[in-house]
Amino acid sequence: MNLVERRPRLDPVIAAALRARGLKRCPACETVKERAAFSNGDGKDGASPYCKPCSVLRVSVYQKTPAGRRGNLARRRRYNASEHGRAVNGAWSSWNSKTNRAKCRARLQAWRAIQSGELVRQPCEKCGAAKVEAHHDDYSKPLAVRWLCRLHHIAERCNHA
Repeated sequence: MNLVERRPRLDPVIAAALRARGLKRCPACETVKERAAFSNGDGKDGASPYCKPCSVLRVSVYQKTPAGRRGNLARRRRYNASEHGRAVNGAWSSWNSKTNRAKCRARLQAWRAIQSGELVRQPCEKCGAAKVEAHHDDYSKPLAVRWLCRLHHIAERCNHA
């Protein structure tokens, strides 16, 4: 579906008759649906011009474009810079560092050892993948890590949970 493609407008008399019955036509899929099938929006009737499935499709297509990705990044940055965003992020960071103090300390020490060259990344011990993450079996031993790819790291964490 082309995002800028314009379909012919519905005849105003037909549109009024549909509205009187609580119906509305989606211009993307050209189907007539109940008003409940449309999200709240900025249309004349207070509803989005597109039905919910078409809206989801349009948004997902747009977010995959460079402009959509830039918009999401800008939105996240604005939120994180806002007073509320800083408060939420700060509260989470504070809570996480207090409740997982040993984990945070072990991750930091392992990261510093990797940066200094004291700890060298190895291939995944299960599949041999080059892109790996450090897995701590014991947080009191921060430099005793196992190198696992993302898939095996998640599986390992699920097995220990």
